[in-house]
Amino acid sequence: MEKSAFKQIGGTYYQQGDYFLPNFSVPESAPVGIWGVRHLCYLKKHRQAIYTAMLLSDMLNFLQANNIMDSRRMILALWL
Repeated sequence: MEKSAFKQIGGTYYQQGDYFLPNFSVPESAPVGIWGVRHLCYLKKHRQAIYTAMLLSDMLNFLQANNIMDSRRMILALWL
C-alpha cells in the first residue's frame, strides 16, 4: 500500500479510539499589539480580498511581525 501524501512529508498520526488523527501543530506567532489588531480590522472591513489572500498564504502574521520590528527600529533611530 502506498504512503499518503501526509506521511511522505514526514507527518505522523495518533490513535484516538478507532480513528487515526494527524499530529498538527500551530506555529507560534509574534504579539501584534493594539495597532496590529486595528490594522487587521481595517483589512477585514475595507480590503477583504487582500486580507483573505494574506490569511490563506500565511503572510498575515509575518506582515504584522515585520511591522512591529520596523516600528521598533524607527523609534530606536529617533532616540539615538
